[in-house]
Amino acid sequence: MAFLKNVVSGYLGAKANQKIGGIKNPFARRIAGNLLGASPLGDLIPGLRNPPRNPDQNLLFGARMLSELQLRGELQQQSEQFGVLKAETTGKVQENYDWRARLRPKRGGEAYVYGQVNAKTGEVGGTNILQPIIDSGGMVWQYTPQIFVSAGTNYHVHELQGMNYPIHAYINSRPPELPIASEFTANDIEEAKYLLAVMNFLKVITKSFSGDSAVAQGVAGTPPPVLLFEYMGEHGFNKVPVIVKDYSIQLGEDVDYVPVHYKMGSEDTVTYVPTAALISVNLSVNYTPQKLRKRFDVTALTSGQGYKDGFI
Repeated sequence: MAFLKNVVSGYLGAKANQKIGGIKNPFARRIAGNLLGASPLGDLIPGLRNPPRNPDQNLLFGARMLSELQLRGELQQQSEQFGVLKAETTGKVQENYDWRARLRPKRGGEAYVYGQVNAKTGEVGGTNILQPIIDSGGMVWQYTPQIFVSAGTNYHVHELQGMNYPIHAYINSRPPELPIASEFTANDIEEAKYLLAVMNFLKVITKSFSGDSAVAQGVAGTPPPVLLFEYMGEHGFNKVPVIVKDYSIQLGEDVDYVPVHYKMGSEDTVTYVPTAALISVNLSVNYTPQKLRKRFDVTALTSGQGYKDGFI
């Protein structure tokens, strides 16, 4: 009964505070809060007996009113609305649209990027430390990442004698650079294996084929792979060809480290990974000369019709 009473009083308190917060005049709002708090309702509803001194800046009148259940309900409603829209436009049932940030190999080259097959013999290997990334279809950012999209144009400045203003002559355009930063966590053993796979994936995709093993396989001198970056849907980052220029992994001293076991042949390997790590990856777009010549169309890019070509 006490729990039910707290739930009811909390709900009534949120509704009362919402009504008070809707009063635009600050003096009238304060008077209304004092009168309501001094009434018998002040004993039943928490937060009314002693209203906050700065109601305009207090979270009680803002985000605090939206409980976790309310937020989940709104997100579910948006997902259902999107599913109905997809069903109306495509004639299909509701789809689970995956718009998460993902970095993956191109089709046909997955086995070589993931080290699943020998480049010369075609033999498929056994245990793969990148198996979690293989199962997820590429490196998927665990949380919503922070991305700074930076692009621009280059102009040559002509400064003539006696002129008040310079003349700018267009040279070329700079495509976006994509620095991506996000936290990865290991709350259980599966997430710990995924974090280890991410760390190993970034390690290998920034290296070329070299050494005696590459010579034996006939792939010596092959540069690091061109990958595809996807995020936010068709008109966001749609299969953008990118190269990984550099990355950084923050291994903090204020987090716990958990062991990850992998069976490599007959040997049991153990690697400790942090329960939380900040990972930053810097991507640069890399289109082939043929694609730039044959597929680029600024008109299609302007209207949105060329969204499948991966130009950003």
